[in-house]
Amino acid sequence: MSSAVPASHRKHLAMVLAAPFPAPRGTQAYVADLCQALITRGHRVHLFCYAGVGESLGQLPVGLSLHRAAALPGIDAVPGSAPTPARPANDAALLARLIATVPRLGPVLLHGHNHEGGLLAGLCGRILGRPVVYHVHSRLAEELPLWLGDRAHFVRRIGTFVDRLVPRLADSVVTLDPEMAAEKRAFGARHVVALPPGVRPTPSASVPVPPHPPTVVYAGNLDPYQDLPLGLAAVARLSRRLPRLRLRILTHDPPQAARRLACLHGVPAERLEILRPEGWEALQAATRAADVALVPRTTGGGYPIKLLNALSCGVPVVTTLAASKGLGEESGVLPADPTPEALAARLASVLAGPHSRREQLRARALRFASAHPWEAVAEALEEVYRALDPVPGEHVLPPRPAACGPWRGGKGRAPRRRTGSSPT
Repeated sequence: MSSAVPASHRKHLAMVLAAPFPAPRGTQAYVADLCQALITRGHRVHLFCYAGVGESLGQLPVGLSLHRAAALPGIDAVPGSAPTPARPANDAALLARLIATVPRLGPVLLHGHNHEGGLLAGLCGRILGRPVVYHVHSRLAEELPLWLGDRAHFVRRIGTFVDRLVPRLADSVVTLDPEMAAEKRAFGARHVVALPPGVRPTPSASVPVPPHPPTVVYAGNLDPYQDLPLGLAAVARLSRRLPRLRLRILTHDPPQAARRLACLHGVPAERLEILRPEGWEALQAATRAADVALVPRTTGGGYPIKLLNALSCGVPVVTTLAASKGLGEESGVLPADPTPEALAARLASVLAGPHSRREQLRARALRFASAHPWEAVAEALEEVYRALDPVPGEHVLPPRPAACGPWRGGKGRAPRRRTGSSPT
């Protein structure tokens, strides 16, 4: 696999992320790794994001051009995942930044991430006549009820509406797994490609870990979609069987909130260790020093980046069937039913099993990680980009759905359009 593409095939890309960047979140980590892989292969990459700057787990991608939306007085520029009034205000500022800046960049392909990024990229593409790739990261119909549960049925319908609408605004759609790809095709999206994430290598992953008590690690935020209470209940159940068991929580959320949540679900305080990793290397080191990682998420719409991070450190992962994405023990992943009993049994099979089993699972995790580099993801994306820009000198866009009712099954197609010049 070559490290760069010929000059004639290099693209000019505008990534759209409706979030602060950088930030210690899975989506931001995914976008950062993807941008770096594309830049390494010779593409010019711009990233449009919110005005706010979150904490960083490492350096920004080398060669990335960053364009932040304007800061709005009285509006939080670093909103979390929850749907708050700050998000639509920041989205409007980001759309204004896109419309003002993209024409000055020359011919670019717009690549929107997640619901809001895809929506903004789609709107900008229609206004400016630029081709759009929508990168699906999750289902809004699954996420919204977790935040607004008192009106779950109503907000789920809103989420489903957005899940159907945004792919129809794009010329190509990229999903993280085949199941989501099939769903988007059923919604009327065209040119859908399933492309799992790459895995960032951990240079020290094969170095032996010093002896330590049996340790479970959870790395991530405390948001409802993580289903952390389920995992905590499993650890609490297992702690009655393994008196030396330790739970290590790696998070940038307030440590007192993590401690309160763990104690609420039965994890003894003396078994708990809460760390705030300062940088990517610290996160990797704290993960490597555990025996097994826990990913209790029960929704299947996203792809838990924490699962891949653990595998890259040589740490096997216990997770739910929905979050396993079809991976099994041959990859160092142990799926289970989404119950405390099933997760506890899977954790025990690693922690209370023979040392040779743990070493076998570690080797499988490292083998899987090394077989899925980010460069392969970038190379596959180049095929998506080339489908939108097959001939130097013109963009050949696939037919768009009509502007009326794009979520209703695709009646009415606009004619094939040509616009702009090659983004080289």
